Amino acid sequence: GVIVAVSGGPDSLALTFVAAEICVEKKIDFEAVVVDHGLRSEAAGEASKVVETLKVRGIRCCCLRITAPPPSSGKQAWAREQRMQLLCDYAQQTASAVLFAHHYDDQAETVAMRLARSSSIVGLSAIAAVRTYQGVLFARPFLGLRKVELIAICKACKAEYFIDPSNVDQVFERARVRAFLQQPEQWLLQQQLVQLSSLSARLSTRLADALDEWCAKHIVF
Repeated sequence: GVIVAVSGGPDSLALTFVAAEICVEKKIDFEAVVVDHGLRSEAAGEASKVVETLKVRGIRCCCLRITAPPPSSGKQAWAREQRMQLLCDYAQQTASAVLFAHHYDDQAETVAMRLARSSSIVGLSAIAAVRTYQGVLFARPFLGLRKVELIAICKACKAEYFIDPSNVDQVFERARVRAFLQQPEQWLLQQQLVQLSSLSARLSTRLADALDEWCAKHIVF
């Protein structure tokens, strides 16, 4: 089966509509999963509304809630880890792959932040299109699409979406980087950052293959 992690934003809703349609055509079991992080008082109500909206459209959907108390700092990183574990557990229970709606803009932002931290080649590969974690396959099929294209899908589907205020809160590094890269004069830089990610990923793979080959020749267990 396939499950899509849905936040209620335009990115994940667009992926949900597209994936649901494809899974129906291919007779693949499909479910949308909303994760309520509990970081905002409005989160529970928004999550319930997303679930009901998708169910009305005939899309099977459930809500998973994080019950652990958040830390005093590093809340976004904590929330990502908690969400990942919830999705892993649920995917294992349902024998499903998980789809995330990360897109072109997300990739550029991630590379920019890692450059600022002097990341290695592996780090600059940024968001992988496909990876396996705890035995679960995670895929991000929209890495080649810009956010404006995903918003267009939602509009075409006449779907109402939420905008998480933390996405534009300048307190967070990603929000600051996003605001900078979304300026029209930075579109070329955005493209170059994504190209750097692609090149880094290919070089990382070649380095890993070369290391495996060297180990096979020179290390005896």
